[in-house]
Amino acid sequence: MNNRKLRNRFPVFVFMLIALFGCELEQDAIQKNSYQEKVKIRHSTFDALLKEQNFVNAFSKLSKGKNKGTQSKTVMEAEYGFSIVPNTANVIESGHSTSYTFKITRQINNPEYFENLVINRDSLSEITAYILKYIPSKPLSPSGIHQSFHFEGGVSITPIVYNGSEISKTTICITAQILMCNQAWSSTNTGVHVATNDCQDQNHLFYSPVTTCYTTNGNIGGGGDGDPGVTVPIGDDGGGGGGGGGDASTGGGAPPNNCPRCPIFVTAPIEEIDPVTPTPPTPCNHLKNLTASPAVKSSFKTLDGRKSQDGEWGFGFQTYNSTSNSIMPPNVIEATYNDPNKLNMEKAIGGNYIGASHTHPHISYGYFPMYSYDDLLYLMKVAVKHNNGGQPKDWTKYVLTLTTYDGIFAIKIKDPNKFFTAMGQKGDAIKERIQDDYRALSTGASMDTFKKTFLKILADFDLGAGLYEGSVDLSSGDLANTNFNWGELSQSKGKIVNTPCP
Repeated sequence: MNNRKLRNRFPVFVFMLIALFGCELEQDAIQKNSYQEKVKIRHSTFDALLKEQNFVNAFSKLSKGKNKGTQSKTVMEAEYGFSIVPNTANVIESGHSTSYTFKITRQINNPEYFENLVINRDSLSEITAYILKYIPSKPLSPSGIHQSFHFEGGVSITPIVYNGSEISKTTICITAQILMCNQAWSSTNTGVHVATNDCQDQNHLFYSPVTTCYTTNGNIGGGGDGDPGVTVPIGDDGGGGGGGGGDASTGGGAPPNNCPRCPIFVTAPIEEIDPVTPTPPTPCNHLKNLTASPAVKSSFKTLDGRKSQDGEWGFGFQTYNSTSNSIMPPNVIEATYNDPNKLNMEKAIGGNYIGASHTHPHISYGYFPMYSYDDLLYLMKVAVKHNNGGQPKDWTKYVLTLTTYDGIFAIKIKDPNKFFTAMGQKGDAIKERIQDDYRALSTGASMDTFKKTFLKILADFDLGAGLYEGSVDLSSGDLANTNFNWGELSQSKGKIVNTPCP
């Protein structure tokens, strides 16, 4: 497309202000000011923006169609061969400038990149528009926070409204400040992601600047599916972390000093990515997550050294926050000084507690080596009293482990309706049954006999709970690389079946 056609079809708005300084100096000044100003980002739609006068004024200057509304094809869309996706828009206010970002599609979309239209209204009320092409260097993925996604790759900028007076210049450079966020809700989710309207903490917002420079030898930019300019990479957080940012990555060298005005605008990319269907939570998932924690492994090794001691010993398990699965170092909830043979389990209930571990000594000390009714009662209490931030609970998360002279076990809730109904309506009967069945066993009864007895009680009362057995070499000097293997226990024809956790 030649310059004459562009000048005839579009108003001339960009590059009108005559700068007093070179582009590099001006760019540095704008960058520093931007980082000091509060950035506001919100989501909207094309229809909603048509009710905002500032947007209507900006959009009407860029491209006019015969019909108004989201279904009409504007001259701008027809000229550049794209369609605006109307259901999502990012509106960013930075200082005295406002940008509107839309996802755009073409009749045939290239799966190797996605494109956005950015309409910018600067501090002088000048209106410009650009097509940004995002070329991922790795597949896009959900961020797991702020309803956003991770993007790493290159960006090129195509101006679709420009100042014809700049044709005499050798080079024109345009900088897009890509708004990113590095806030995380847990220690396992720390990746930088595209900023959304959920990113309200200014200390975690930063710009990742990209610049595309153009020669003006008869064709500045262009429409359709072209690839003008230089593709430059989006960095991490540019060392900013708290709202700062690195120097602009500049394609084709630094912007020239004879550039009267190097346009700078802020945007946050929009793309629809295929949602990742989360794996339904299971007791096995949470057991594997729990025992992957180095602190939990260490606590199991401590309990393993006390499994032959008289009395009960244990640790409590907490998450880093109420809804996280990341485990905090266990809090010691060992037996009290005044009553060394009784474990104070009440210390590990409420707040962020999701369970505990404890020991049952050998039967020769007068203890039964398998789970008691009080253990089932603890599992119920810790699940009910866990503070889950007001969110629906995943009942398969809660756990009580048991270290014995012959194995490590865990009980988990599999069906909360059955579990809470049985414990609420048949609690006394369950307690009596456990005591009677255990006492009926001989002093020399094997651990397998106790397992079968407990499994039969779970089945007879339809408790909706599962019994799991763990295997691990706690003598290893490298606990960090030692894995627990768990299996769910059941009975078949009088034999114990151990089904490994996937």
